Amino acid sequence: MTMADWIREQTAKSREKRERELQETARRLRQEAYTLGYADARAGKPSQFPDDDVASFFLNTSARWGTRHLRIYTRSGDEGETGLLFGGRVSKSDIRAEAYGSTDHAVSAIGLARAMSVEDRVKDALLDVQREMFMIGAELATHTENRAILLERFQIVTQDHVARLESLIDEIGEQVELPPNFIIPGASSGSAALDVARTQVRTAERRVVELREAGLLPNVHVLIYLNRLSDLLFMLARYEDRHLPFEIVTGEPPQQ
Repeated sequence: MTMADWIREQTAKSREKRERELQETARRLRQEAYTLGYADARAGKPSQFPDDDVASFFLNTSARWGTRHLRIYTRSGDEGETGLLFGGRVSKSDIRAEAYGSTDHAVSAIGLARAMSVEDRVKDALLDVQREMFMIGAELATHTENRAILLERFQIVTQDHVARLESLIDEIGEQVELPPNFIIPGASSGSAALDVARTQVRTAERRVVELREAGLLPNVHVLIYLNRLSDLLFMLARYEDRHLPFEIVTGEPPQQ
């Protein structure tokens, strides 16, 4: 073997070793990024991390770790399983994965509504809700066996969070006059997006009910919070359209 061949061989081995190290770093970061993301939420800051599912809460740390490329895919979910927060794996069709996945969907739908709203008050309320929904997502994505770890590290949804939503619903209700007829979503882009977010929260609520019926929901305030949140989103949608005439909000022709 020539010196050039030896150098190429050693270079290839070094590259393979580095690749394995990067994959292990990616795996560890995928577990820790979820934790760090919820730390941001707990501190009242927007999350640094893109959200897919628990196994895909991923941080691209090329600058921090001195690597040029860090793959966002690791193929660990190719067999239909996903990782839980603080350890454990379940099927992607598991009721727990359905619960936190539906919550994730709701957070994204609320984000779309926030982007489409023209009311600063609505935008602020939705951002607060998104941050609190991260806490719910963390709790739902934690196996009951690891609940003690969750409670050591993060805040969970309590009656105080529910009371805040109820207070906001009452406050908005004093400033909104509801039409006498059924409301047909779509009077404006902002209210339509809010109604879509509301229905997605209802879906998440149903998935959480399934989790509770299976004895896997220690904190009933998660379910209560989601129930109040859908009511809040309904009222925020009406607040968004509060200046529109009833015939536009209800789709009914004006009365003669």
